Amino acid sequence: MAFLRDIGRRESDRAAQAFALLLSQSALFRTFENADGFQLAATDHILEPVDDTAATQGRALGGGFTRAALSRASRPTTTLAIQGDAVSLDVAYQRDIENGLLNMDAWLERRMNRRIRSWVRSLEAKYFNGNPGTTATDPKGFKTLLDGATALPGFAGNTGTIDATTVAGTNELDLTSSTNYDALLEAFEQWTVVNVPNASAIFCSPKTAARLTTIAHLKRILGEDRDQFGNPVKTFNGIAIVPTVPTAILHTEPNKNASATTSTSIYIARIGEGDTSLLTNGFDFWDHNEPIDENKISNGLTWEFRGQIAAESPDAIARVMYLKV
Repeated sequence: MAFLRDIGRRESDRAAQAFALLLSQSALFRTFENADGFQLAATDHILEPVDDTAATQGRALGGGFTRAALSRASRPTTTLAIQGDAVSLDVAYQRDIENGLLNMDAWLERRMNRRIRSWVRSLEAKYFNGNPGTTATDPKGFKTLLDGATALPGFAGNTGTIDATTVAGTNELDLTSSTNYDALLEAFEQWTVVNVPNASAIFCSPKTAARLTTIAHLKRILGEDRDQFGNPVKTFNGIAIVPTVPTAILHTEPNKNASATTSTSIYIARIGEGDTSLLTNGFDFWDHNEPIDENKISNGLTWEFRGQIAAESPDAIARVMYLKV
């Protein structure tokens, strides 16, 4: 595993500031960085899904155990999605910056800060809703990876989804009603023992995060921690509640029988090596007048992140569908 701060090309002060904005503006990226959840990967990467199970054996004195023959499972491949942005500068503005005229350097920095803040929110939404089947350059987002119909890569028959209506309700588990709070708590106990043991994060919309915080407060299981950047992180029975940007997880998903679009989802994940990770070979930033390659000089600002979500264990992630909040 790796920290994103150690991967990529960022050589200027402005590049360092851009990287700081990436982490400060995205709870998703901050959570993976905090949990050492980035995995250094080649642009074309071979996944190593592992689905080993074992039962304990007994042996008599002088005896031995029956050895299981290990073999490699099907190894699906994935390609890192490249997402970035660029702004150009007229050569006249470049000369102003170089000559220290009209505070153009500060102007460029303010514009960059505003643009990267917006770009990061768009990037985080891509890692939930991205669908390379629709847009070839998209990463495969959590919603696409866990669509309820397709098996997780390398794990035949396992879609990684949970139907919340098995807890209560016909078409949705209605969390606008406090009568369902106790049923949700019991379900969470099962989901975080059976479906995603030792879960480390609950990714959800800001609205759902607020509701989970309220439920946890009422049921006296609300906690608060701090990530490595000093940000407060509320916990639901010890598991971090991670509110995404508003456009990442919507409240307009179809309910179970598709009679209305009033549902939302939460994603329960165990982040780390061999579990849920964000494959990457870095976040790069080119400042104006820096060479992008030997034949091209940047005439503005260019940045990109290359990555892809990977679930390398069948119990590393689950999407709980059909919640009404």
